[in-house]
Amino acid sequence: MKKFIVIAVFALMAVVLISGCTQEKTPVNTDNGLVVLDFYADPAQVEENEFVNFILNVQNVGGVDATNVVAELGGVQNQWRYINSPGLVQGPLEVWGGPGVTGPTLEAPNEMYNQPGETRQQVWMLKTPEVGEGITLPATVTAYVTFDYVTTGSMTLKAVSKDYYRVLQGKGEEVTNPFIIVNSNGPLKINAEQIAAPWIVDPVKFQAGMPETSSFLVKFVNVGDGFPYTTSASGRQLGSLTGFLRIYGPASFDDCLGVKAAPGQAVTEIIINPWDMDMDWVKLSKSRGEYPVGCTIKIVPGQWPVTQDEAQIRIDFTLDYRYYVKQDTQVTVRGLSRTEAPR
Repeated sequence: MKKFIVIAVFALMAVVLISGCTQEKTPVNTDNGLVVLDFYADPAQVEENEFVNFILNVQNVGGVDATNVVAELGGVQNQWRYINSPGLVQGPLEVWGGPGVTGPTLEAPNEMYNQPGETRQQVWMLKTPEVGEGITLPATVTAYVTFDYVTTGSMTLKAVSKDYYRVLQGKGEEVTNPFIIVNSNGPLKINAEQIAAPWIVDPVKFQAGMPETSSFLVKFVNVGDGFPYTTSASGRQLGSLTGFLRIYGPASFDDCLGVKAAPGQAVTEIIINPWDMDMDWVKLSKSRGEYPVGCTIKIVPGQWPVTQDEAQIRIDFTLDYRYYVKQDTQVTVRGLSRTEAPR
């Protein structure tokens, strides 16, 4: 009997341990897309003419699939050597994709089913640079991972008639959820500042034929660990993005992101195109960088019924961009004497 109890206890402990393992949370990062899990050199201390493996491991921890993923090894051009030829490495050492070749897709994590985001690994093997006799050279090598990503989100502003707002004040009540903004998990996001919430609407203006307007700042923010990237620009520091804003409810855009509505025009969609807009997107090309843009929305006579007390105005947005993250590793190379080995 005692033996049976002991076995049962151990069996129960095993079930608890297994259960604990299966309940581990899927790694999700609200402010990134692809991240470099690891990048290192093996071995990290070598002598001249030896081979070194550069090992990269990346994972999608964001909210959407990362597409056209390309990995590149930097800091090796015209210095490191190929393992099977005497020549120096020429051009970028790109894998998975590149000019004329679309890279693979890494799927996003699925929190509902506790599935982690897809990972991918790469190993580059190179021969050390030539190093002067009697010196030890620290060599820095960088892994770049570039990918296409999308951020979607929504801003919801509650508009309340002036008379109804006074009624609420008289009752000592407040407007619930006057302003809400949500972004999907990813490195670029939209925030809003200096917004009056709730938006107090005066129907008397409508009777006089005047619109009601509300102005605020739309901020494009780089919250990720990397940088936007434009393939057509020279260098990696000229990131840009495309996308759109759409407004729903009894309102339209009046003057937003440089797009001005003509008299009598109801603009309900704005296309984000940095080539057509006077915007300094380069400000996003630094980690935690941001770019604020003014936005004014309006309600014109006829959009707000006389008997309406409140309404929700929603602005949906989608940002499409190419982005990259990077990580360095260091290799220490000791130069050989002329008697130790030929170059």
